Amino acid sequence: MKLEIPNTFPDGMNDEEIQSVISKCAKKVTYVTKPDVNVSLGASYYISMIQLGQSELNNRIQSGLLDLIKNENQENKKSTFINRVLTGLTIALALITLYIGNKSLGFAESDQNSDEIWQTEQIELLKKQNQELEQLNKKLTERVKTDSIN
Repeated sequence: MKLEIPNTFPDGMNDEEIQSVISKCAKKVTYVTKPDVNVSLGASYYISMIQLGQSELNNRIQSGLLDLIKNENQENKKSTFINRVLTGLTIALALITLYIGNKSLGFAESDQNSDEIWQTEQIELLKKQNQELEQLNKKLTERVKTDSIN
């Protein structure tokens, strides 16, 4: 009972085909190593085929892992770049907010100062008008007194 190993073994086969050949070789090794079995190929041939198949599967797994790691690194670089840009924008917005807030406080203070000046001017104007009214009132009172005497 000879097991035919395909010429495309292992790199020309898919994972399932390689695993099938490995499984058949393992069965053959078990059969060949039994006592009183006469075979033309020794167990070492099939063991070599098992190792070759396992080696190919391991290489494929490692290659897949390396590709996955490479893709993850690229994604991490993109995320890092995006995070840095967003951090920069956040800092810029914070600085702009501080500047606008500072200017707003300046305008509020200026408005408050001008309001106080206006109120002071209005109070002075009212005092002046009050004094003028008092003087007019005195003159009118004197006139009334003089008119009533005459």
